[in-house]
Amino acid sequence: MRFLAVPNPLRAPAQHGDLLLYPPGSLTQLVRANEARLSRSAVASRNETRAEVLALATRWTGELLGQTNVAPHPEFWIIGGHQPELFHPGVWVKNAVIASLASQLGGVGLNLIVDNDICSSSSVRVPRSPDSPGITTLDWETSKPQSPWEERHSPEAETFATFGQRCRQHLHSWRIEPLAASQDWGASPERGIVDQLVQLRGQFERSVGFQNLELKVSDLADTQGFRRFLFRSLSDADALRTAYNAALADFRSLNQIRSRSHPVPQLDATTAGIEAPFWVWRAGENRRSRLFVQQVEPNSLRLHNGQREIGRLSANSESTAIDQLTELRRHGWKIRPRALTLTLFCRVDLGSVFVHGIGGAKYDEMTDTLMGSWLGLTPPNIIVATATQRLFERFAGAPPEPEIRRLQDELRQIRWNPERVSAESSSGTPVAALQAEKKQLLTSNMSPQSRHTLIQEINTSLRSGLAGHEQRIRHALQLRMASLPDQHFLRSREFAANLFPAEAIQELFREARQQVIKPL
Repeated sequence: MRFLAVPNPLRAPAQHGDLLLYPPGSLTQLVRANEARLSRSAVASRNETRAEVLALATRWTGELLGQTNVAPHPEFWIIGGHQPELFHPGVWVKNAVIASLASQLGGVGLNLIVDNDICSSSSVRVPRSPDSPGITTLDWETSKPQSPWEERHSPEAETFATFGQRCRQHLHSWRIEPLAASQDWGASPERGIVDQLVQLRGQFERSVGFQNLELKVSDLADTQGFRRFLFRSLSDADALRTAYNAALADFRSLNQIRSRSHPVPQLDATTAGIEAPFWVWRAGENRRSRLFVQQVEPNSLRLHNGQREIGRLSANSESTAIDQLTELRRHGWKIRPRALTLTLFCRVDLGSVFVHGIGGAKYDEMTDTLMGSWLGLTPPNIIVATATQRLFERFAGAPPEPEIRRLQDELRQIRWNPERVSAESSSGTPVAALQAEKKQLLTSNMSPQSRHTLIQEINTSLRSGLAGHEQRIRHALQLRMASLPDQHFLRSREFAANLFPAEAIQELFREARQQVIKPL
């Protein structure tokens, strides 16, 4: 495992065995400095939000994994999060950093399960076998329509319970014993899919000594603390939209992005209201909608999703508005944060530091801008942690690209400079004589068209003796090009961590912990 301390983590190399942890130096000092700054400048209700979240996370984590020893009022909160999918080791290493930092500081590590995002897949991709090129999938759930994770319930029991053993059977020909095979996929069939996936991951983390708390974003969004943040956002929707779109425009300009939907769309404003950076839907629905807010009276905010009214909030009373949002939830309405508003809330209202991967850190540059322009805050520092582990790279052989470039170059030589390849033309004229004639033509005073015609005739004569050789090169190139997708797939870092041997994940966690405790 190679530890990287690079000046720009967002452009770090991704070699096998790389662990990137940024910034280099004392992460504990960074966390302490963040907490000191936030305690002076962030919202006054921060401690109330922490107490509420701590109680929820402790209870849910205890139900899934057993009790965790956490101080009643921890000073330092190390937070990260991801969708509840089967992610690759580079994502999982964030949890090792969170747990190690929390342990070192005597604080709490909190892993957020982003279950308000869309679940678009219920399988993992794997190569077929060493003798059969191509890609196949292993299902952990029967295929279902795309929907937010929190709307997915218990998976089909047989498919889920046998996933680990099917992974073992498939990877046997690769001589890989996957972590999935040692996990009990049928332990809690009565629980929903999110709970079961979190339980499987959390049990392995507990086996290596991690004590992170777990909390679903759906539960976080139903806290009083988040509703205070939501009311603050809705009551100041116009200013928030202006700052949000300006931060997005700066990000696109800096990164030369022309797409109107990447990384996120702009927030809209119509005669019907201002779009707020939140999702809304009703329990049991599969489609999320955008949330709009409209001030219909001096003291009333109308919430709607572009098609129907959701409810109304008091514009001048936070406590009344929070009660009204709670009532909307009782009627089935779910208001959930988008990516930027989730990290904005966590970094300002809850955490001491947020641990990102490369992608999240890149997008959170917009959150930094938004904090300054909308809230007037100096953004707290973040930590970037990722790793590159390639499960099938050793089966890929030599990289095909150099050989492809060599074959393509030889074909170009045959077309334009066949004398460099051929020793004798089929007409019997020595190559040297034809080469001399071609050289003389290149320096002659004849018209360009006439010179080109004569040179092509010489090249054709030289190529006629290379037909068999050219055919062999084209065949070799075709084979190498056909293998290119498989070669790239075998070198991918995106394979689910559960497919790796348990020892490989344990070693990654040990290295991450060591770098947190003993930074360079």
